Order: sequence, then structure tokens, then C-alpha cells
Amino acid sequence: MPTTAIPSENARNLNAGSTTLIASDAGIMGRAFVYSVCLCLILTATAKFLSSLGTSTILRELDPLLGIQFRYLFLLVAVLELLVACACVLTRNSQTPIRLIAWLSSTFLLYRLGLWCMNWHKPCGCLGNLADALHLPPSLADRALVAILLYMLIGSYYYLFLRQWKYRTP
Repeated sequence: MPTTAIPSENARNLNAGSTTLIASDAGIMGRAFVYSVCLCLILTATAKFLSSLGTSTILRELDPLLGIQFRYLFLLVAVLELLVACACVLTRNSQTPIRLIAWLSSTFLLYRLGLWCMNWHKPCGCLGNLADALHLPPSLADRALVAILLYMLIGSYYYLFLRQWKYRTP
């Protein structure tokens, strides 16, 4: 009597056209990546929010790319980072956090590229008071933010392409 293979849950979801990434696809490293990014987003959002409450003269200056005061830009980005962090933690679809992180990090990269194209080579003051409190030189704080950006960008696209590669049709 021939045996009938029972399709796995992954195969059923794939055959059903589901875009849900099964938790085992990304594995524990994927979940650790998402949670580590959420922690970074919460920390940088807090730093931006606290910096926006300060009295530094740069907060009244206009961002050269977007044309709004840095104070409001910091507030806007802090809220955006917190929303993405909350969505990453609260969503049931495990693909959504990776997509949100990829979108946010791509947006940050485009912003930085825009500044670079305008010959704006000042360090990002996004960490503001936190960098001052930690006695970090602005250039070191900027490098730390670039490192976080690269971590988010490379990690999110890695997990997006991992899924595409894993479920490609021969």
C-alpha cells in the first residue's frame, strides 16, 4: 500500500499563496534581529525625543533636505521609530517586521544620501543630549548611527531575500 506524504505547514502556506513567513523560516536569529532592532529604535527614538525638548540652537535651524526645523524632524522621526518598533513587536505576521525595518532603514539611507548629494557633511545630531551625556564626540555618535543603519539595512534585506531564495520555484 503506497504511503501518502502529508504536506508540511510551510508547503500548505506556500501552496495557498500565503505571504506569511513561518516563524521557523527566519529562526531564532531572525527574531533576535527584529528584537535587537526594536531596542535600537526605542533607544534612538528616546534620544531624539529628549533632544527635541532641549534649547540647542540647532533645533531652531531648518533641515537642509526637508526644510523643517530639526526640533520637529526629531519629534517626527522619534514617533515613526516608536511606531515601527511597536508594530514589529505586536504584529502576528512575522514578515511584517522585516518589511518595516527594510522600509525604515531604506528611508534613512535615502535621507543620508540626499544630504551627501547636497554636500552636507556635518555629523547627525540625532542623539543630541544622549551623546553629550555620554561624552561622545559628534563624529563618533554619527558613526554609531551609521553602524545601526547598516545593521538594520543589511539584516532586513538579508531576511527578505532569504525568504525569496528559500521559496523560489525551480
